[in-house]
Amino acid sequence: MKLKFWGVRGSIPSPGKDTVEYGGNTSCAEVRSARDNIYVIDAGTGVRELGNQLLKEGKKKINIFITHAHWDHIQGFPFFVPAYVPGHKIVMYSGNRKLAEDLIRQNKKADTKKIVKTLEELLPSNKNKQEDPLKTDMEGQMDVSGDKKYFPVQLSQMGADIYFKTLQLGETLETDDIIIKHTLQNHPGGACGYKFIEQERSLSCIWDMELKGYGAGKIEENDKYLINFIKNSDVLVVDAQYTADEYLGKKCMAKKGWGHSTHDGVCKLAAIAGIKKVIVFHHDPSHTDKDLSLMEKTTQEYAKALDEDLEVLFAKEMMEINI
Repeated sequence: MKLKFWGVRGSIPSPGKDTVEYGGNTSCAEVRSARDNIYVIDAGTGVRELGNQLLKEGKKKINIFITHAHWDHIQGFPFFVPAYVPGHKIVMYSGNRKLAEDLIRQNKKADTKKIVKTLEELLPSNKNKQEDPLKTDMEGQMDVSGDKKYFPVQLSQMGADIYFKTLQLGETLETDDIIIKHTLQNHPGGACGYKFIEQERSLSCIWDMELKGYGAGKIEENDKYLINFIKNSDVLVVDAQYTADEYLGKKCMAKKGWGHSTHDGVCKLAAIAGIKKVIVFHHDPSHTDKDLSLMEKTTQEYAKALDEDLEVLFAKEMMEINI
Protein backbone atom coordinates (compact mmCIF):
# COMPACT_ATOMS: atom_id res chain seq x y z
CA MET A 1 0.00 0.00 0.00
CA LYS A 2 1.33 3.42 -1.00
CA LEU A 3 0.24 6.87 0.13
CA LYS A 4 0.70 10.00 -1.98
CA PHE A 5 -0.27 13.56 -1.11
CA TRP A 6 -1.86 15.81 -3.74
CA GLY A 7 -3.05 18.58 -1.39
CA VAL A 8 -1.93 19.23 2.19
CA ARG A 9 -3.41 22.63 3.14
CA GLY A 10 -6.42 23.36 5.28
CA SER A 11 -9.13 26.00 5.02
CA ILE A 12 -8.26 27.64 1.69
CA PRO A 13 -5.71 27.14 -1.11
CA SER A 14 -2.54 29.13 -0.57
CA PRO A 15 -0.53 29.26 -3.81
CA GLY A 16 2.51 31.47 -4.21
CA LYS A 17 6.26 31.68 -3.92
CA ASP A 18 6.17 31.12 -0.13
CA THR A 19 4.38 27.75 -0.30
CA VAL A 20 6.20 25.99 -3.14
CA GLU A 21 8.02 23.42 -0.99
CA TYR A 22 5.08 22.13 1.06
CA GLY A 23 2.36 23.03 -1.43
CA GLY A 24 -0.74 25.18 -1.48
CA ASN A 25 -3.54 22.83 -2.58
CA THR A 26 -6.24 21.76 -0.13
CA SER A 27 -6.86 18.27 1.19
CA CYS A 28 -6.42 15.29 -1.10
CA ALA A 29 -4.47 12.07 -0.66
CA GLU A 30 -4.22 8.88 -2.72
CA VAL A 31 -3.96 5.37 -1.32
CA ARG A 32 -2.87 2.82 -3.90
CA SER A 33 -3.14 -0.85 -3.03
CA ALA A 34 -0.69 -3.59 -3.96
CA ARG A 35 -3.17 -4.56 -6.70
CA ASP A 36 -3.02 -0.97 -8.01
CA ASN A 37 -6.57 -0.07 -6.96
CA ILE A 38 -7.21 3.61 -6.19
CA TYR A 39 -8.65 5.00 -2.95
CA VAL A 40 -8.80 8.80 -2.74
CA ILE A 41 -9.31 10.67 0.52
CA ASP A 42 -11.06 14.01 0.05
CA ALA A 43 -11.51 16.12 -3.05
CA GLY A 44 -9.91 19.46 -2.21
CA THR A 45 -8.10 21.37 -4.93
CA GLY A 46 -5.34 18.75 -5.02
CA VAL A 47 -7.75 16.27 -6.62
CA ARG A 48 -7.53 18.13 -9.96
CA GLU A 49 -3.94 17.06 -10.64
CA LEU A 50 -4.66 13.58 -9.29
CA GLY A 51 -7.52 13.26 -11.77
CA ASN A 52 -5.25 14.23 -14.64
CA GLN A 53 -2.75 11.57 -13.57
CA LEU A 54 -5.40 8.86 -13.24
CA LEU A 55 -6.72 9.74 -16.69
CA LYS A 56 -3.24 9.29 -18.17
CA GLU A 57 -3.00 5.89 -16.48
CA GLY A 58 -6.37 4.81 -17.82
CA LYS A 59 -7.85 4.23 -14.37
CA LYS A 60 -11.61 3.89 -14.83
CA LYS A 61 -12.70 2.81 -11.34
CA ILE A 62 -12.01 5.26 -8.52
CA ASN A 63 -13.11 5.20 -4.88
CA ILE A 64 -13.32 8.56 -3.08
CA PHE A 65 -13.72 8.82 0.70
CA ILE A 66 -14.96 12.20 1.92
CA THR A 67 -14.14 13.17 5.50
CA HIS A 68 -16.71 15.99 5.55
CA ALA A 69 -18.27 18.54 3.24
CA HIS A 70 -16.45 21.72 4.26
CA TRP A 71 -15.38 23.37 1.02
CA ASP A 72 -11.64 22.82 1.38
CA HIS A 73 -12.37 19.08 1.22
CA ILE A 74 -14.73 18.99 -1.78
CA GLN A 75 -14.02 22.13 -3.83
CA GLY A 76 -11.76 20.33 -6.32
CA PHE A 77 -14.33 17.75 -7.42
CA PRO A 78 -15.91 19.92 -10.17
CA PHE A 79 -12.42 19.93 -11.77
CA PHE A 80 -11.86 16.16 -11.40
CA VAL A 81 -11.69 15.25 -15.10
CA PRO A 82 -12.41 11.48 -14.77
CA ALA A 83 -15.88 12.42 -13.47
CA TYR A 84 -16.70 13.86 -16.90
CA VAL A 85 -15.63 10.83 -18.95
CA PRO A 86 -18.25 8.23 -19.93
CA GLY A 87 -17.23 4.69 -18.97
CA HIS A 88 -15.60 5.75 -15.71
CA LYS A 89 -17.05 4.57 -12.40
CA ILE A 90 -16.65 6.74 -9.31
CA VAL A 91 -17.89 5.59 -5.93
CA MET A 92 -18.03 8.28 -3.24
CA TYR A 93 -18.19 7.28 0.41
CA SER A 94 -18.98 9.25 3.54
CA GLY A 95 -19.56 8.29 7.15
CA ASN A 96 -20.97 11.59 8.34
CA ARG A 97 -24.73 11.48 7.80
CA LYS A 98 -25.58 14.15 10.39
CA LEU A 99 -23.48 16.80 8.67
CA ALA A 100 -24.91 15.89 5.30
CA GLU A 101 -28.50 15.99 6.57
CA ASP A 102 -27.86 19.50 7.91
CA LEU A 103 -26.59 20.57 4.51
CA ILE A 104 -29.69 19.21 2.81
CA ARG A 105 -31.67 21.97 4.50
CA GLN A 106 -29.33 24.76 3.41
CA ASN A 107 -28.42 23.62 -0.10
CA LYS A 108 -31.08 23.77 -2.79
CA LYS A 109 -31.00 20.60 -4.84
CA ALA A 110 -30.19 21.00 -8.51
CA ASP A 111 -32.85 20.07 -11.06
CA THR A 112 -31.28 16.91 -12.42
CA LYS A 113 -32.16 15.27 -15.71
CA LYS A 114 -29.76 12.36 -15.31
CA ILE A 115 -30.36 10.00 -12.40
CA VAL A 116 -27.23 9.47 -10.29
CA LYS A 117 -27.82 6.21 -8.46
CA THR A 118 -26.73 5.57 -4.89
CA LEU A 119 -25.24 2.31 -3.70
CA GLU A 120 -27.86 2.34 -0.95
CA GLU A 121 -30.47 1.65 -3.65
CA LEU A 122 -28.40 -1.32 -4.82
CA LEU A 123 -27.78 -2.92 -1.41
CA PRO A 124 -30.79 -4.93 -0.15
CA SER A 125 -29.48 -4.84 3.44
CA ASN A 126 -29.87 -1.05 3.58
CA LYS A 127 -33.47 -0.02 4.27
CA ASN A 128 -32.89 3.71 4.04
CA LYS A 129 -34.41 4.89 0.75
CA GLN A 130 -33.82 8.61 1.23
CA GLU A 131 -31.59 10.65 -1.07
CA ASP A 132 -27.96 10.03 -0.15
CA PRO A 133 -26.73 13.05 1.86
CA LEU A 134 -23.27 13.11 0.25
CA LYS A 135 -24.89 13.28 -3.19
CA THR A 136 -26.91 16.25 -1.99
CA ASP A 137 -23.73 17.95 -0.72
CA MET A 138 -21.93 17.50 -4.03
CA GLU A 139 -24.97 18.70 -5.98
CA GLY A 140 -25.20 21.70 -3.69
CA GLN A 141 -21.75 23.07 -4.54
CA MET A 142 -22.44 22.61 -8.26
CA ASP A 143 -25.94 24.12 -8.16
CA VAL A 144 -26.74 26.46 -11.05
CA SER A 145 -30.39 26.94 -10.14
CA GLY A 146 -32.25 29.35 -7.86
CA ASP A 147 -30.13 31.71 -5.76
CA LYS A 148 -27.05 29.51 -5.53
CA LYS A 149 -25.34 29.58 -8.94
CA TYR A 150 -22.10 28.23 -7.41
CA PHE A 151 -20.83 26.49 -10.57
CA PRO A 152 -21.86 26.40 -14.26
CA VAL A 153 -21.95 22.59 -14.58
CA GLN A 154 -24.28 20.38 -12.57
CA LEU A 155 -23.31 17.06 -11.03
CA SER A 156 -25.93 15.43 -13.24
CA GLN A 157 -24.07 16.63 -16.37
CA MET A 158 -20.91 14.73 -15.55
CA GLY A 159 -20.38 11.80 -17.89
CA ALA A 160 -19.07 9.16 -15.50
CA ASP A 161 -21.24 6.76 -13.54
CA ILE A 162 -21.19 8.27 -10.04
CA TYR A 163 -22.41 6.31 -7.04
CA PHE A 164 -22.79 7.38 -3.42
CA LYS A 165 -22.63 5.35 -0.23
CA THR A 166 -23.07 6.59 3.34
CA LEU A 167 -21.30 4.23 5.74
CA GLN A 168 -23.21 3.41 8.87
CA LEU A 169 -21.52 3.88 12.25
CA GLY A 170 -19.47 0.78 12.98
CA GLU A 171 -19.72 -0.52 9.42
CA THR A 172 -16.57 -2.03 7.90
CA LEU A 173 -16.08 -1.88 4.15
CA GLU A 174 -14.22 -4.80 2.56
CA THR A 175 -13.01 -4.50 -1.02
CA ASP A 176 -11.08 -7.18 -2.89
CA ASP A 177 -7.78 -5.97 -1.44
CA ILE A 178 -8.29 -3.44 1.39
CA ILE A 179 -10.44 -3.19 4.51
CA ILE A 180 -11.68 0.30 5.39
CA LYS A 181 -12.96 1.30 8.82
CA HIS A 182 -14.22 4.70 9.87
CA THR A 183 -14.90 6.77 12.98
CA LEU A 184 -16.55 10.10 13.74
CA GLN A 185 -14.30 12.96 14.91
CA ASN A 186 -14.51 16.10 17.01
CA HIS A 187 -14.98 18.89 14.45
CA PRO A 188 -17.63 21.60 14.02
CA GLY A 189 -20.46 19.93 12.10
CA GLY A 190 -18.74 16.56 12.35
CA ALA A 191 -16.08 14.78 10.31
CA CYS A 192 -15.07 11.21 9.55
CA GLY A 193 -11.68 9.53 9.92
CA TYR A 194 -10.64 6.41 7.98
CA LYS A 195 -8.36 3.45 8.56
CA PHE A 196 -7.07 1.47 5.57
CA ILE A 197 -5.85 -2.07 6.25
CA GLU A 198 -4.01 -4.18 3.68
CA GLN A 199 -2.93 -7.57 5.02
CA GLU A 200 -0.95 -6.71 8.19
CA ARG A 201 -0.30 -3.05 7.40
CA SER A 202 -2.54 -0.14 8.41
CA LEU A 203 -2.88 3.56 7.67
CA SER A 204 -5.06 5.91 9.74
CA CYS A 205 -6.16 9.24 8.24
CA ILE A 206 -7.56 11.59 10.87
CA TRP A 207 -8.54 15.01 9.56
CA ASP A 208 -10.21 17.41 10.46
CA MET A 209 -10.02 16.75 14.20
CA GLU A 210 -9.62 18.62 17.48
CA LEU A 211 -8.41 16.64 20.47
CA LYS A 212 -11.01 16.89 23.22
CA GLY A 213 -8.54 16.49 26.05
CA TYR A 214 -5.69 18.67 24.78
CA GLY A 215 -6.35 21.89 26.71
CA ALA A 216 -6.93 20.05 29.97
CA GLY A 217 -3.99 17.70 29.50
CA LYS A 218 -6.34 14.70 29.43
CA ILE A 219 -5.91 13.22 25.95
CA GLU A 220 -5.66 9.67 27.27
CA GLU A 221 -8.89 10.12 29.23
CA ASN A 222 -11.00 12.29 26.89
CA ASP A 223 -9.98 10.89 23.49
CA LYS A 224 -10.20 7.16 24.17
CA TYR A 225 -12.45 6.50 21.17
CA LEU A 226 -9.84 7.95 18.84
CA ILE A 227 -6.92 6.24 20.56
CA ASN A 228 -8.63 2.86 20.23
CA PHE A 229 -9.39 3.49 16.55
CA ILE A 230 -5.83 4.41 15.51
CA LYS A 231 -4.00 2.16 17.98
CA ASN A 232 -0.79 0.60 16.60
CA SER A 233 -1.34 1.94 13.06
CA ASP A 234 1.82 1.75 10.97
CA VAL A 235 1.28 5.34 9.79
CA LEU A 236 -0.94 8.10 11.17
CA VAL A 237 -1.79 11.08 8.97
CA VAL A 238 -3.31 13.65 11.26
CA ASP A 239 -4.63 17.20 11.30
CA ALA A 240 -2.33 19.50 13.27
CA GLN A 241 -3.01 22.93 11.83
CA TYR A 242 -1.76 24.98 14.78
CA THR A 243 1.15 25.45 17.11
CA ALA A 244 0.34 25.34 20.82
CA ASP A 245 0.66 29.14 21.05
CA GLU A 246 -1.77 29.64 18.15
CA TYR A 247 -4.30 27.25 19.63
CA LEU A 248 -4.16 28.81 23.09
CA GLY A 249 -4.10 32.38 21.76
CA LYS A 250 -0.80 33.46 23.27
CA LYS A 251 0.16 35.58 20.24
CA CYS A 252 -3.12 35.78 18.32
CA MET A 253 -6.82 34.96 18.58
CA ALA A 254 -7.27 31.58 20.30
CA LYS A 255 -8.20 28.71 17.99
CA LYS A 256 -9.76 26.46 20.62
CA GLY A 257 -13.06 25.10 19.35
CA TRP A 258 -12.17 25.66 15.69
CA GLY A 259 -11.88 21.91 15.08
CA HIS A 260 -8.14 21.40 14.59
CA SER A 261 -5.25 20.05 16.64
CA THR A 262 -1.70 21.10 17.48
CA HIS A 263 1.72 19.73 16.62
CA ASP A 264 2.55 18.74 20.19
CA GLY A 265 -0.96 17.37 20.78
CA VAL A 266 -0.80 14.84 17.95
CA CYS A 267 2.66 13.71 19.09
CA LYS A 268 1.16 12.94 22.49
CA LEU A 269 -1.74 11.16 20.81
CA ALA A 270 0.62 9.00 18.74
CA ALA A 271 2.77 8.10 21.74
CA ILE A 272 -0.29 7.01 23.72
CA ALA A 273 -1.63 4.96 20.78
CA GLY A 274 1.66 3.15 20.15
CA ILE A 275 2.23 4.73 16.73
CA LYS A 276 5.77 5.16 15.44
CA LYS A 277 5.25 7.25 12.28
CA VAL A 278 3.19 10.45 12.11
CA ILE A 279 2.54 12.65 9.09
CA VAL A 280 1.35 16.14 10.09
CA PHE A 281 -1.33 17.33 7.66
CA HIS A 282 -3.81 20.17 6.98
CA HIS A 283 -1.28 23.00 7.27
CA ASP A 284 -2.58 26.46 8.08
CA PRO A 285 -2.76 28.68 4.94
CA SER A 286 -0.78 31.40 6.73
CA HIS A 287 2.20 29.12 7.37
CA THR A 288 4.95 29.64 4.80
CA ASP A 289 7.57 27.10 3.76
CA LYS A 290 10.00 28.78 6.16
CA ASP A 291 7.45 28.54 8.99
CA LEU A 292 6.65 24.90 8.33
CA SER A 293 10.29 23.90 8.05
CA LEU A 294 10.99 25.36 11.48
CA MET A 295 7.81 23.86 12.95
CA GLU A 296 8.71 20.46 11.52
CA LYS A 297 12.13 20.53 13.17
CA THR A 298 10.69 21.68 16.49
CA THR A 299 7.97 19.00 16.38
CA GLN A 300 10.50 16.29 15.57
CA GLU A 301 12.57 17.28 18.60
CA TYR A 302 9.47 17.29 20.79
CA ALA A 303 8.46 13.83 19.49
CA LYS A 304 11.88 12.34 20.23
CA ALA A 305 11.63 13.60 23.79
CA LEU A 306 8.35 11.73 24.15
CA ASP A 307 9.46 8.55 22.40
CA GLU A 308 12.87 7.97 20.84
CA ASP A 309 11.25 5.81 18.13
CA LEU A 310 8.53 8.29 17.16
CA GLU A 311 9.13 9.66 13.65
CA VAL A 312 7.33 12.84 12.56
CA LEU A 313 7.18 14.34 9.08
CA PHE A 314 5.18 17.28 7.73
CA ALA A 315 3.18 16.40 4.62
CA LYS A 316 4.27 17.90 1.30
CA GLU A 317 2.55 17.76 -2.05
CA MET A 318 3.81 14.79 -4.10
CA MET A 319 5.30 13.15 -1.00
CA GLU A 320 5.02 9.35 -1.23
CA ILE A 321 5.05 6.90 1.67
CA ASN A 322 5.32 3.12 1.43
CA ILE A 323 3.27 1.43 4.14
